Amino acid sequence: MRDILFRGKTYNDYEEPYRWIEGFVKKAPSGSYYISTFNKQIGWEATRVVPETVGQFSTVVDCNAKNIFDGDIVRYSEFNGYDGGDEPRIGVVVFKYCAFLICYEGYGTDEEEYHDLWWAKTNDCELEVIGNIFDTPELLTEAK
Repeated sequence: MRDILFRGKTYNDYEEPYRWIEGFVKKAPSGSYYISTFNKQIGWEATRVVPETVGQFSTVVDCNAKNIFDGDIVRYSEFNGYDGGDEPRIGVVVFKYCAFLICYEGYGTDEEEYHDLWWAKTNDCELEVIGNIFDTPELLTEAK
């Protein structure tokens, strides 16, 4: 069965993004987003999260068995049929066109180019989560 899981960044006491949590997402009538987690001592607990940071689990794990979420930055290699070598790439995992994709070029522009995340996983492209667009956006500029 498929795991439906989300993650989001909580607020600290100063209403700033603070730490990541994973669980089930809910949008309150007020417009706030909450992620619910189960605590064995107190039961279900809902924590308010920064709406822009909420991302769904893609059901794919990287080479280190880490869950890959919408908004993660991944490193992978693409087989280059011309010279027989692998071409290293860095991209952002996005949910678009009803699928999880890796945007490897033009992220956030009209010139975006994609690989299918499942394609990369099943073709032994050595997927590895190296960051995310909220904590380490500089990884995208370093890749260019």
